[in-house]
This record gives sequence, C-alpha cells and structure tokens, in this order.
Amino acid sequence: MKITRVEAIPFAIPYTKPLKFASGEVATAAHVLIRVHTEDGVVGAPPARSPSARRTSGPRTARRSSPTSWT
Repeated sequence: MKITRVEAIPFAIPYTKPLKFASGEVATAAHVLIRVHTEDGVVGAPPARSPSARRTSGPRTARRSSPTSWT
C-alpha cells in the first residue's frame, strides 16, 4: 500500500470568550486536519497535534530520578 497524496487542511475553532493575556488576546484555536490517501483508495486521518498542544500537555510536575532526603 503506497501513499499517493497527503492533504493538510487548516481550520479554526472560535472560543466562546477570547483568552486574554498581557500581550494580547486569542479568539480562535488553530488546527490542521491531515488526510492521507493510498493507491488502494483508502483515506485516513491520523491523529495529529499542533506544536502548541505539545508544549502544554503532559505532566504538570517534574519527576525525580532519585529519592531525596529531607533532614
């Protein structure tokens, strides 16, 4: 099965209320839908995350690699 075409379809989802920061505000969440086509006619949309989602997701606390003694 060979990939014959890849589409990147940008879209934006508006927030109910804009997110406000000291540097400005953000009114929409920008995303990209990826669609992959094969020579067999199969079309799929693999999961994809934006670079900004990668920065904000994951554990909120750091894990320690070794125990620490508090004396």
